[in-house]
Amino acid sequence: MAKIKQTLAQAIAKKMVTDTIGKKISDLKTEMSERAIMVVNSQTPPDILAAYNKYPSYIRETSYLTPVFNGLNESSIRVNRDFPSPYGNSKAFEVDRETYEYFQDSRLKLRTLNNEYELLQNKIYATILSLSTPKNLKEKFPEAYALLPSETLSEQITTVALPIEEIQSLLLKYV
Repeated sequence: MAKIKQTLAQAIAKKMVTDTIGKKISDLKTEMSERAIMVVNSQTPPDILAAYNKYPSYIRETSYLTPVFNGLNESSIRVNRDFPSPYGNSKAFEVDRETYEYFQDSRLKLRTLNNEYELLQNKIYATILSLSTPKNLKEKFPEAYALLPSETLSEQITTVALPIEEIQSLLLKYV
């Protein structure tokens, strides 16, 4: 039976991790972005927002917000949409302690989740390669086996070029 190729093992590992930890990472990024948009909307003058919405190409914009609390600033946060900014780069916004701590905690959670994502993906990849064949994968790691493309399973069936009896008779012919 043929071995599972590295590219296939990588694809399966990525899919397994993306469907679990990847979803949590995406949800946290969306939540952080929504909170950042609330900050932008609450601190940008309404007439600036109105002008930006009406004439976006005439106003510099950014999609990065830098939360600031009492002179301390957190790393820039990627927002899911652009907003007006006087310089066209990350815009600093003064935030309250609770919002600042929220962004700090969320950034730490995001870093932890990203590390876990990479670690788990590498472990799954190594496990799939060590099991090496679809048969072993089916027996010992059925969750990964379920993600094998059906074409791969049909390719795994061993076909003999010539019937074994014919090969044996050809060998006997020269004995």
